Amino acid sequence: MRNTIKHRKKQQVKRKYKSKRLGGGGPRESEAAVPYLIRERLNATSLRSHNQTFSEPGIVLQILEDIRRAELETQRIALEERLRPLRL
Repeated sequence: MRNTIKHRKKQQVKRKYKSKRLGGGGPRESEAAVPYLIRERLNATSLRSHNQTFSEPGIVLQILEDIRRAELETQRIALEERLRPLRL
């Protein structure tokens, strides 16, 4: 078994391209998919419960705003937790 630096680098590059090829994606791609996923989930629930498709696009936007607000709140709390030991 080869354990040279050159061999390890080659293996890392193979892993990197394989993960990209399999659709690892980045954060921007996953952010763009969130409204679609929310809409699909609401539509599936509405079909299951009421036998009709979901047709209120305003709710999806409201959910996205709530998600962003919650993310900002968790970031603020995490920052306060990190700074708390410094405030002795």
